[in-house]
Amino acid sequence: GNQTPGGLLAIFAVMLLVGRAVHAYGFLYAKERVDLRITGMQFTLLTLTGLAFWNIGFLAYSRLVG
Repeated sequence: GNQTPGGLLAIFAVMLLVGRAVHAYGFLYAKERVDLRITGMQFTLLTLTGLAFWNIGFLAYSRLVG
């Protein structure tokens, strides 16, 4: 398995939760604040993209090193 440090996973988890919470808040309580929904989507997308690149990089590194 992937040996990602727990601190890094915690950062990604918090980013994902914040993104989803901001998006939900903008959707449910501040319908005129489209910027909140957009910010929430951006946080979510950046987090998932970061996790994907981390895993691809880890896979490449583990194949090269051993």
